[in-house]
Amino acid sequence: MDFYISDTHFGHAGIIGLCERPFRSVDEMDHALIDNWNARVGADDDVWHLGDFAYRGDKPCAHYLSKLNGRIHLLIGNHDQTTLMREPEALAMLASCDFATTRIDGLNRRIWMCHYPLALPPKRTWALYGHVHNDANPEGFPAWPLVKTMDMALNCCVEVNGYMPVTFEELVVNNERLRKEWRG
Repeated sequence: MDFYISDTHFGHAGIIGLCERPFRSVDEMDHALIDNWNARVGADDDVWHLGDFAYRGDKPCAHYLSKLNGRIHLLIGNHDQTTLMREPEALAMLASCDFATTRIDGLNRRIWMCHYPLALPPKRTWALYGHVHNDANPEGFPAWPLVKTMDMALNCCVEVNGYMPVTFEELVVNNERLRKEWRG
């Protein structure tokens, strides 16, 4: 089975306040993310992580990777370049690692994935992204008003998806709910 997730920010105490995550400490957040992940993902499942795996923590990325089930495919985020990408041991634990990828899943859906939202994805292709967390109006994305209305653009950030990896179908439902919230 395939699962999708983004912006776990393992080890990053500051993300709790920045994104209003419901955790009292970084340890509580890390434990919840690991427990939620492993409750859903089995050893033979594929997890597509759309970047910002860890940031500013005192534990190496390999520590977290060693605790997570499944084959992890990382789409490199802005914070991964200063953390995970500098740990050969962690890189060796990934099933794949790239900046962006396009694939066709088991139900013949064309899926483009990258850490950053894409305003003009290929036609009839789902565009999965992270980076913006649950921010309705992130700075630095002039095309954001368009992206956040696109039915085939799906936010994989943990804040949108219950702090756990989700299936494609759950991703669609969660993003429909998010777009309604953003419209007010």
